[in-house]
Amino acid sequence: MASILDAVDPLSLSWAAGCAALSGAFYCVLPRSAPSGKPLGFATRFEWCVRCVEGLQGAYIAAAAARHLATAGGPLAAPVVRTMAGYLLFDTAYELVAPLVAGGAWDAGFLAHHLVGLAAHGLATRHAVLRTATPYVYLAEASTPFLHASWMLDKLERAGSPLFLANGVAGALCYVAFRVALPPLTLWRFRDAAPWLAEPGGAGVHAAFQWSMVVFIGLNLFWFRKLVRMVSSKLKKT
Repeated sequence: MASILDAVDPLSLSWAAGCAALSGAFYCVLPRSAPSGKPLGFATRFEWCVRCVEGLQGAYIAAAAARHLATAGGPLAAPVVRTMAGYLLFDTAYELVAPLVAGGAWDAGFLAHHLVGLAAHGLATRHAVLRTATPYVYLAEASTPFLHASWMLDKLERAGSPLFLANGVAGALCYVAFRVALPPLTLWRFRDAAPWLAEPGGAGVHAAFQWSMVVFIGLNLFWFRKLVRMVSSKLKKT
């Protein structure tokens, strides 16, 4: 609980509020119907504006991580970690509100995943060695804009278009590179506990990082399988 509270500070709360405000702005300018004239209901437009913001956030955090690794290395700046925590707060709020808008039940597993993510970000604000590993994990967000763009193109009835295919290929390449291939390499890269032991509580943080990466790898493989099936189904229909 203490580490979650460390992640929920004024900067992360401000970032979450900014994401919510930007979502509202997107909602005002988004299309109200598909090209065929089929209306896009409130729930669809609500999800659409959230996906717009999350796509932008994913691009920002992945670019920040890539820039850090290319130019600086070492521990990632704590404010960048807090902006990502703000993104997680925004996404958690969305997951709590979405069932009230579109119907359905809360996804307990997804909410638990976000709470664990917030706890990890709280630990990262206090442990420099964890912030050294964090940029490698943030690179996974490079696939986020492509995933959301695929959903948007589908809602605009463009699932059979060359743009949908090109976006899908680009997203798949990013997903394989940064969510399938890189996480196991990151786990291997930070397997040595010695640097972590130099900080108070470092042994526990290192163990938590290792187990979190194992879960992260498993989730990425699970979702990649589902994404491949979904895209294949869309292409076959068109």
